[in-house]
Amino acid sequence: MLDDVVQVHAPLVGLEKPPTQTIAQACTALRPVGHNAVTGDVVARVAHTVTASKTSGSSFVGVLAEDESGCYAAVIHEHVTEAGAERTTLAMYAITIVGNRSIAVHRFAVYRDSEMVDFMLAKLKADVAPLITSNK
Repeated sequence: MLDDVVQVHAPLVGLEKPPTQTIAQACTALRPVGHNAVTGDVVARVAHTVTASKTSGSSFVGVLAEDESGCYAAVIHEHVTEAGAERTTLAMYAITIVGNRSIAVHRFAVYRDSEMVDFMLAKLKADVAPLITSNK
């Protein structure tokens, strides 16, 4: 498994149509799933989700941040590798609007410790910025 991966997802259907919701609306829709998680310590929320996670499965951490460039959220994935090792992956994603399209930018990394949360969120924001700038 790769330790740090970024992916950009764009819908193939409806590319000619404007996005159906704004960035703020996307965050508003996600907050109830993450128990209004836009407030509070992001690092502590991720660490709590890792601790509360089961051996296999996914747990939504919640909305980590919101700005004019995107709505940023995270999911913790607990799984067992083919070699039998337990692995925790932190998956962060941004919902953003590039040009006239709503896209999702995903960043995955093996969760090592809570110190990586702010660093990974900064990297995700850095992944989003050039997409927006180059498509204005």
